[in-house]
Amino acid sequence: MSSEQPILVLAEDSEVRERIAERTRRLGHRVIRAATPARALALACERQLHFDVGLLAAEPSILDQSGELEALRARSLSGALALIAAGPRPDTDAQQALRGAGVAIALWDPVGDHALRFFLNRVTSISDGTFPRGEPRSPTEWRASVFSSGREKQASVYCLSSGGAFLETPSPWLSGAEVAIELPLPSGPLTVVGRVVYTNVPGNLQRPGLPTGMAVRFTDTPEAERRALCRTVEDSVARYAL
Repeated sequence: MSSEQPILVLAEDSEVRERIAERTRRLGHRVIRAATPARALALACERQLHFDVGLLAAEPSILDQSGELEALRARSLSGALALIAAGPRPDTDAQQALRGAGVAIALWDPVGDHALRFFLNRVTSISDGTFPRGEPRSPTEWRASVFSSGREKQASVYCLSSGGAFLETPSPWLSGAEVAIELPLPSGPLTVVGRVVYTNVPGNLQRPGLPTGMAVRFTDTPEAERRALCRTVEDSVARYAL
């Protein structure tokens, strides 16, 4: 999928629609708003648009138009419109209807910008450059202390796997730097060591879909600590599964 294609935001409630759309726009995505799938399909035809990704609220005006959602899928460049549920959490019946429409990811309020960015990047195939394909990873909203060469920096943990993390910080260490990170796991604080393998900073090579910061590959992680990281990632993945 191309990250240059607009993100479709589907919500009849104008307040919900504008809130989701504005947050998505702030992350660097072009956004098209529509109240119903039928209106989105009309816009696609009028403006010759192709939607590969849609953020949709669980509202009757959307869930009752499964035919229009399928028509939107047919217009996507990939032939498979990726749908992510967003906004207020609906009742059980509405969640079941979303699953029937092929929605697998749910970003119910309240949700942080890291999770929104992470899943939009996932469905638009923007890689964070840290982890091998297939290694489970998940977003977090944690703050972490990072140490290197006797200095300390504060960072925000954008995403995590058992083998590494991407840390959002305006002043990352250079690639190759050895670091220690204090992670606030739900099971208790954990300090891991690693090496910076990639930085994302302003300039010609910056990846606009990712935060400013650094990708860290963990090194010499004891098995017990690796299992704790795996459990944390698994729990986080389950949290966003519809």
